[in-house]
Amino acid sequence: MKNKLLIWICQLFPIRHNKIMFISHLGKGYGCNPKYICEYLRNYHSGEFKLHWVYDPTCSSKDDIPQGVLPVNMYSLRFIYDILTCGFLISNTRLPLWFNFKNRKGQCYIQTWHSSLRLKMIEGDANLGEDYEKVAQSDASKTSIMVSGCKFSSDIYKRAFWYSGPILEVGTPRIDFLLNQNESDKFAILDKAGLDSEIHYVLYAPTFRKGGVLDAYNIDYKSLVNALVERFGGKWKILCRLHPNLIGKVSFNNVDKECIDVTNYNDIQELLIISDILITDFSSCMFDVAFMRKPCLLYASDYLQYIKNERNIYFDIQTLPFSLTTSNDELVTAVNTFDMNLYANKVENFLSAIGTYETGKACEKIYGYLKERLR
Repeated sequence: MKNKLLIWICQLFPIRHNKIMFISHLGKGYGCNPKYICEYLRNYHSGEFKLHWVYDPTCSSKDDIPQGVLPVNMYSLRFIYDILTCGFLISNTRLPLWFNFKNRKGQCYIQTWHSSLRLKMIEGDANLGEDYEKVAQSDASKTSIMVSGCKFSSDIYKRAFWYSGPILEVGTPRIDFLLNQNESDKFAILDKAGLDSEIHYVLYAPTFRKGGVLDAYNIDYKSLVNALVERFGGKWKILCRLHPNLIGKVSFNNVDKECIDVTNYNDIQELLIISDILITDFSSCMFDVAFMRKPCLLYASDYLQYIKNERNIYFDIQTLPFSLTTSNDELVTAVNTFDMNLYANKVENFLSAIGTYETGKACEKIYGYLKERLR
């Protein structure tokens, strides 16, 4: 009753059309697409918009939110006021039913989603249960526009998102950061992460398994490093970024000479920039690396079991540009025989097939959309 009264009172206040509320993964940190839109506005259009970032104090810190952006505790009265009076709300996931976002006339809800492209089927293409579908359909009914990074994603949004509104086909904000990187960015991230700039890094970023099963994370790090040194030369180490649900469940103590645990590192985009190669299994970060034209190898010792039990996928993995390996011997062989020219050709053909919109200017074009809405 108190919440309903508070919502009614807040709706009496006028909408502040230049106020933008950002939320990433329901307040779990300063990252993904909302972060890079926020950073673009903060760096290039400071003062034009009032930037507010929603955070969940139970799992993230307001200290991660930069100057010029107002932190908003998602359990505070300020949150209810701000979300009911903002001109724009930008999110990368569905908003739960309790979020109290009513989408008043004049408000604009921009859904960026949390990947440029993905392997695993999502939303209406996957069987996610009635409870989730109820939330998704409610969220879709409030969405003003969706941001798409390629024609393949646009088609999924039209078919499987319970959404029939406009799609802003401009690219993906978090891919902008990868495409516009420079050497100073790389060295700044290495310094922030406390890593040696003289060492080459492979990022190992696998997905989560149902029930938190650990058997799939069985890479022989020592053999992998030896293969990398033999094939490419120099010094190599493995950056391991596991799913947050696995924090404290996987020990790296026995491989500390070859492996560095970066599971707690906030932003995987920054780790992609400082890494020379990505190894993953079914994570959408494989496509992020493809846009960078960096090498990516797939390691999934449980490939057949995963496909059968976890979730259907959009692509036949054998047709992707990335070599699939299911054992440590196969992974070492893939490193030893890696052909950059062949890989680059496969990537170009794949990006052409999906109809990519990635040009490194997604944030700039989204800014243009925001300005147009304000007129």
